[in-house]
Amino acid sequence: IADVAGWNVTMRDRAEVERLDQRAQSLLDELEEALASTEFLASDRYSLADAAWTVIVSRLHMQGRQHWWANGRRPRVETWYSRMRDRPSYRDATIWDRLHFGVMAPIIARVLLPRLTVALLAFVATSVAIWWVLT
Repeated sequence: IADVAGWNVTMRDRAEVERLDQRAQSLLDELEEALASTEFLASDRYSLADAAWTVIVSRLHMQGRQHWWANGRRPRVETWYSRMRDRPSYRDATIWDRLHFGVMAPIIARVLLPRLTVALLAFVATSVAIWWVLT
């Protein structure tokens, strides 16, 4: 809980967010450099390094920061990330840059439906009570 509270404070501090953004872009520069001599991060084959960085870059993409590498800004990162997204394992994973109805439906049913049912019943009960008083 303390970590979450600290994160909430950090995310409200514009200077700290800017510092974190600059650090993330610096890491993307390192990623760009690492891809200069090889198709993948650690060698010419897909490795754990690619899997780990795919998660990080996907998260940046979900936050709307793909402009940090898109449109030729970091062309090797852009090409590498495109290849990672084309992998069957990426497509099969639950990556939240797209809506997965099969994944979301049970969550919605389990979490939201009971709350919506209670809210609807409260609304109906209130409406009936108001109608009863007014008639």
